Amino acid sequence: MTVTFDLARLVDQAVTGSNTEYPAPSHWRFSNLGRCPRAQVLERMGAEKAKFSLKTKILLKIGNLLERQVVTWLATQLPVIATNVTVEALEYDAVGHADALIRVGNEIAVLEVKSTRDRGILYTPYENHGLQAAAYAFFLGLPKAFLYYIGRDGA
Repeated sequence: MTVTFDLARLVDQAVTGSNTEYPAPSHWRFSNLGRCPRAQVLERMGAEKAKFSLKTKILLKIGNLLERQVVTWLATQLPVIATNVTVEALEYDAVGHADALIRVGNEIAVLEVKSTRDRGILYTPYENHGLQAAAYAFFLGLPKAFLYYIGRDGA
């Protein structure tokens, strides 16, 4: 099945309306498990973050928009229990949002949607993506987590 939408329009709307700066995070983020630990500590202390280039902002927005579109589409294809599920592990001062919870047989599992360059789909999943999905499953008390990759370049 092919899903189409006006990606150029969505990206334009998202990028032009999102040049605001974010405050220092109040918790560790599961989505940052693969980032430099030193940068995360400095960021939490309020150090000035590196500015993203317009190209990087566009790539991040494309990824976020694709994720939302794919989760919406997957909800029509899979038994989705919930989307954008808050995961809190306050004893570790960590928070995040699982993209979806799906039913697999008699179990519920985490589903994380990730976008990547097309050539990235040909190889094994990124370690930090697996860690993020596994952390969500662990702290939600679920036995499984799945990664769903979509290519930003059209695959």
